[in-house]
Amino acid sequence: MSQFPTPLLLFFALAAISFSANAMNDKEAYRNLMYFQTAKSESEYCENKLHIQAIPQQTKWRNLHAAVMARSIGTLEQHFINDKGASKKDMPAAIAAVWKKLEEVDKRELASTRTYKTCLKFPESLKFYESQLVK
Repeated sequence: MSQFPTPLLLFFALAAISFSANAMNDKEAYRNLMYFQTAKSESEYCENKLHIQAIPQQTKWRNLHAAVMARSIGTLEQHFINDKGASKKDMPAAIAAVWKKLEEVDKRELASTRTYKTCLKFPESLKFYESQLVK
């Protein structure tokens, strides 16, 4: 018998443990998407209400963290399929509903706190949001 199966099995076992220890849960995924939504809403406020350029910064930031956004969406899709009994064909509507809900939360809880000062410090906000993302 070859010596390779035992080390190979050990490697796969350690990889599985490492993966599950680093797996993003649905709460972390929701929180990540809330940061993406907040950055989007904040940049739109700065540009549309105060005419302070912020959307290009937000777009660049979102693109820089596109993998985190995709992983967060994938985690929520798996959550809906595994825990809520949704089908794969329901996922586009389910994710659209998540974005809609996050936008409502942003409007209800955060929109009133935005000011000229927040727009001037928008790059700092993006750095903070980045530091809070679960990768």
